[in-house]
Amino acid sequence: MVTIGNVGNHDLVDFTLVGNGVNFAARLETACNPFKIMVSEETRDLLLNKGIAKDEFQEIFIAVKHSEDLIRAYEVDPHKGSQASLREATAVYHDYLGLVARSQRHQLQTNQVIHLVSRYGRFHVVDLSIEGFQLKSENFLAPNAKLTASIETNDDHINSKLRSLLLDEITVNIRWSRKSDEGFIHGASTVGGHIEQSKVLFELLLSTNARDSKFTKRGDHHAA
Repeated sequence: MVTIGNVGNHDLVDFTLVGNGVNFAARLETACNPFKIMVSEETRDLLLNKGIAKDEFQEIFIAVKHSEDLIRAYEVDPHKGSQASLREATAVYHDYLGLVARSQRHQLQTNQVIHLVSRYGRFHVVDLSIEGFQLKSENFLAPNAKLTASIETNDDHINSKLRSLLLDEITVNIRWSRKSDEGFIHGASTVGGHIEQSKVLFELLLSTNARDSKFTKRGDHHAA
């Protein structure tokens, strides 16, 4: 239920629409990826009853104002079969908005394993920078979703160091997300803290398994 009408007076006309439904529609809009369509679970169910195929809807979790929990919604891709054109359009759109990487990203080595573990699943870190991470997951989170996650690595020394510095749990904000052949890819930025903490976290995670003989940093090669 929503209310529509003039909520002003004879001096100031304010013809508008208010209500929880309006607020939720606004959250769907801000969570929607470029060139996609976002619908609520109720709308999806109505469309299923109208004969729309179930595989047209991809489950995704979105942030809702004044709620710590993410809400289930569904993304629709109207460009199925045109993925090359969609990638080109998205690249042009991001270029227009000036959405470029703000700092250098570092790809993890094969012997480095870092996960962010949250109530919305386990996110595998693909690469990282001082400002955030690229994450791979089986669950799909929409832009502007925030989650608190514990950091787990395959290096016990780094895990212990993170705990001692109270850096083993962080909050990240999803900046962008997309479906891939291996699940879902997310770009996430860290939330809170200060730049020095971010630098320490970045250096610690980048040094995961640095003592492993298979892992050598540039400039650390020595003649046999």
